Amino acid sequence: MKKLITTCLSFFWFGFGYSQSTNHGIDANWYQSSKTATVLTGAFSPTNYVHGAVANNMVVKQNGTVILFYKQNGQNKWVQSSNGGNTWSSPGNLPASAIGGLSTISADIDQNDNIYIVWKSGTFSLGFAKFNGSSWSPTYTINTTTQTSSDTISFSQITVDRKGRIHIMWQQGNHQNYNPRIKSTCWYARSTDGGNTFTTTLLSQGNTYHAAFPVADFGGTAHDTLMIAWRENVNGWKFSTSSLPGNPNYPNGWNWDVKARISYDGGASWNPVFTLQGSGANDTDDDQWDPNVIVDKNGVIHAFYHIYHNLALPDYNANIMYEYSLNGGNTWSSPMQLSTTGIRSHLIKTAYDYNNNYVWCTWKDEMDFGNLPNNPQSDLKAVYIQNTGTPVISPQEFITDEDTFEVSYHNFKVGNDGIMRATYNISKMGGKGDTIFYTQRTSLTTGLNHISPKSNINIFPNPTKDFVYILSDNPALTSVKVFNILGEELENIQLQQNAIFLPESGIYLIEVNDGKNIMRFKIIKN
Repeated sequence: MKKLITTCLSFFWFGFGYSQSTNHGIDANWYQSSKTATVLTGAFSPTNYVHGAVANNMVVKQNGTVILFYKQNGQNKWVQSSNGGNTWSSPGNLPASAIGGLSTISADIDQNDNIYIVWKSGTFSLGFAKFNGSSWSPTYTINTTTQTSSDTISFSQITVDRKGRIHIMWQQGNHQNYNPRIKSTCWYARSTDGGNTFTTTLLSQGNTYHAAFPVADFGGTAHDTLMIAWRENVNGWKFSTSSLPGNPNYPNGWNWDVKARISYDGGASWNPVFTLQGSGANDTDDDQWDPNVIVDKNGVIHAFYHIYHNLALPDYNANIMYEYSLNGGNTWSSPMQLSTTGIRSHLIKTAYDYNNNYVWCTWKDEMDFGNLPNNPQSDLKAVYIQNTGTPVISPQEFITDEDTFEVSYHNFKVGNDGIMRATYNISKMGGKGDTIFYTQRTSLTTGLNHISPKSNINIFPNPTKDFVYILSDNPALTSVKVFNILGEELENIQLQQNAIFLPESGIYLIEVNDGKNIMRFKIIKN
């Protein structure tokens, strides 16, 4: 039976400051000291550096060998380790056009250890190649549909599903270009013959608004239901000399929503664009950024994204959100916050553990944020999720503890052995550094059985004009916290009294504790 809880809130406003904390430590299940995968040759400089990729750039072979693609001094390279990252060597030569590629390499691997890579090979073209363990296939060139100065390729990612279909998604154009006449777009290409031929589809809505960073991971699915998501500007550029949304210097950009398209035939055709999360052209609404999508072996669609709050400059309370669909995207769960309130958490990456059916979500956590100029002092944090109908979410785990440094270009992959791997570098200049590090977790042998499923919670109405109510199937709810858009805790109550009254218009976060798990909900008061 559902339990209706009504609680009356009076509001107290607390100061909210940021200062560097002591080192938080690394979760005991991870390497306590990261290994070195590669070190820059020569002195670090603006033209001599190493870094990983924004897209997936690590693969794990069936025997546990890790292969990492990275860029050094303008050239793409790869290294491998078969002993848990203790030593690294070259797997062999890369295709010449990939070595000199204009972007980093994105990579994926199939169940036969064939490796597939994609990179920007020219201003208006992508290069693709396949490695069978001993040699590379001839490079295939995917030419973009439009070739103007505004349509150069700026991001690409590859994923190979368990039917052997190759899926490539990329962005054309610069989404940070404020000229209203130039719009970035998101594209998709598919091959069903091992990369001999590709067909191309425009994903985003054309030249209306900017669209950026299309991402999906199909490596764990043999289903024909697929989804790709990206972020898309929904209100266009508005000039302003203020520091509010619309200013070209506004750090959170314009108003972005998460858009997506679903295919029910393995990528041969795509349904119309829909909004996964967002409120449209509303300058005061949150920005939903940079989604990641995983389709698991049961066909569950897992979607992750992070939120920047448009009324906060800068937003030190960016949040990591998760939602899912059990029926091919027809209906979606309510968003669930995975990160800690009051700590800027963003730049999501995901990975899938096929054998154990765990979905990993990782992000940059800035709990150690201090006052060093241009240095957010970020580390990597992660949770893993088991979802066969009701999501069971692990406690947060710190993967790194790099003191006052910023972790950048992080990437992740789970092997056939169930071991989660991570690579990253320390930012010295724009995310670039002189060393790429490697770490890994022990395998998940006990799973999430010790973690109780979340209660079924509904907070309504949303949006509201004054009061909201909590409807729950759990009679053991212990407390509710209310936060404002800045992440300031306004009230901590024990579910006694009579209704949750929100006195001012704006966005609130309500956190519900059932004694075992914490659930968070965004509430809008008009």
